[in-house]
Amino acid sequence: MPESKKNQSRSDQGKPIVEFINVSKIYDKYRQEVVALEDISFKIDKGEFVSIVGRSGTGKSTIVKLMIAEEKATKGGVKVLDWDLNKIRDRRVPEFRRQLGVVFQDYKLLTRKTVYENVAYAMVVSGQSIAKIKRTVPQVLDLVGLKDKGRRFPKELSGGEQQRTAIARALVHRPELLVADEMTGELDVLYAWEIMEILLKINQMGTTVIIATHDRDIVNKINKRVITLEEGKIIRDQKKGDYLL
Repeated sequence: MPESKKNQSRSDQGKPIVEFINVSKIYDKYRQEVVALEDISFKIDKGEFVSIVGRSGTGKSTIVKLMIAEEKATKGGVKVLDWDLNKIRDRRVPEFRRQLGVVFQDYKLLTRKTVYENVAYAMVVSGQSIAKIKRTVPQVLDLVGLKDKGRRFPKELSGGEQQRTAIARALVHRPELLVADEMTGELDVLYAWEIMEILLKINQMGTTVIIATHDRDIVNKINKRVITLEEGKIIRDQKKGDYLL
């Protein structure tokens, strides 16, 4: 079977966009086994908005790492965007990652490049044409509310604006899936909700959004699907849930 199936509609096929099948992840630390995830299974369909919640150390970030092919499961299967991530070759990981958007808590912006250049750089490294870059970057900056901040450098931006830049960079390839790991952890309440409103807007436009977070107020306010982890296990999966820990 090929690792990817391009130009096929998952919604037509009825396939989930993300699927974890009896997944366990065990780390070897100081010659001892540490179980980060234990036999978890879930499916996420195209167009969903899902919050993965739990206390620190319960496995949220491990799920994200498996989802973006940063690590591989010890046991079980992980499938994302029709890619079997247990079998993906290292040389094809960059190709896979160009099909999804990833946003982290620490922004990972290039400090010597402007907002425009940070977003454009993601397209440059993937070989996109100058014409497409000039057409696409202003569109995504407008989408995240940074239309007039393209010439600013990261140090000239607020934390919320830096996170918006990171979101814009994640969107330039028009991914079907956006994954965010603790992206509001360093922001105050106002900025955090502004970021979440952007993600909700992106989701309404058809992009599947998955966030790993411990922000109780945000999760309860958006009232979308919630997967709750405790000690590496899924203890709750609600279609319209709350942060109940």
